[in-house]
Amino acid sequence: MEFNLDNFKVQGVKVNYYYICKRKLWLYSKGITMEQNSDRVMIGKLVHENSYKRLKKKKY
Repeated sequence: MEFNLDNFKVQGVKVNYYYICKRKLWLYSKGITMEQNSDRVMIGKLVHENSYKRLKKKKY
């Protein structure tokens, strides 16, 4: 029986996503990524950054 190390390699990104967000890991493993050039994504980022300015930001 031969042991193939390439079958057991894990990317650091996957380990990070496992601890941060299981859903993000699942999406990443299926090749689903956020559309970086989408107008809706850019608007969502702006709304996220500018909403609730009085609340303290969480450090992730």
